[in-house]
Amino acid sequence: MSEIKKLMRQVCFFKPLSEEALDELLRSSRKVAVKKRGMVVVERQPLEFIYFVKSGTLKLFKQSPDGEECIYQLVFTGGIVGATESLIMESYPFSVQALEETHLIALSAKTFVELARKNRVLYQSCYSCVHSKFNSLLKAHDNLMKKSVEERLAYFLFTLGYKKYFTLPKSRTLADLIGCEPETILRTLSHFRKIGVIQYRDHTCRIVPGKWEDKFGKTEPEAFCAVCPNPYVEVKE
Repeated sequence: MSEIKKLMRQVCFFKPLSEEALDELLRSSRKVAVKKRGMVVVERQPLEFIYFVKSGTLKLFKQSPDGEECIYQLVFTGGIVGATESLIMESYPFSVQALEETHLIALSAKTFVELARKNRVLYQSCYSCVHSKFNSLLKAHDNLMKKSVEERLAYFLFTLGYKKYFTLPKSRTLADLIGCEPETILRTLSHFRKIGVIQYRDHTCRIVPGKWEDKFGKTEPEAFCAVCPNPYVEVKE
C-alpha cells in the first residue's frame, strides 16, 4: 500500500491531503481487476467510485446518436478517472473500457467529495488540474494537427498500445480524431502494414517495435496534465 500512496502523491488531486486524510480515502477503497476490453463504467451510470490506474490503460468514450464511438481520452498508469466529475455530477458523463488487462484502485467518490469540501486546497487543486488538462490537450491537438496524416495516425496508434496488441477503432472514429477521411485512414494503415511497422487483422493491431522506431523514432504518449509529473511507471506492492 505504501507504493500506491507514493504514486498517488504524484497526482495533483492528492498532493494537498495529509497522511491521515489519504489513509481515510484508501480505507474506503477496493482493488479492481479488469480484463482486456472489459467495461469499467457505462455512461450515465451513478458516479460511485473514482478510479486510480495502478497499471494498464483505460479508454474514455461516448456514444454518438448514430451509434459511433467517440474517444474522449486515454488514461494510463498513474492516471485517475472521475475525480473532478464527482464534485459536480451524480453520474459518469462517459463510458470507460480497459484497452488491456488493467488493475485499478476504486476510491469512494462520497469520501473524496467529503474530503474536498473540508479541504479548500484539495478542492481548488481539482479545478487547477482540469484547467491544466484542457490547455495541455488543446496545445497537443494544435501541434498534432500541423503534422502529416501519417504522423498523426502514428501518434494515435502509439498511444493506443506500444509493444502489445490492441483493438483498432473504426476508420470513421480514427478519421474524426485526426482530421481526415476514412479512406485516407485505410490507405495509411495499408501502407504501415506494407512497410512492416504494424501487423493487424480482424481489427486487432500490433506495433512492430524495431521497424516502428526506425520509421518514427522513440516517443512516449504526452501526459495530459502539466501539473502532474509523468505517471508512466509500473506500480508494485
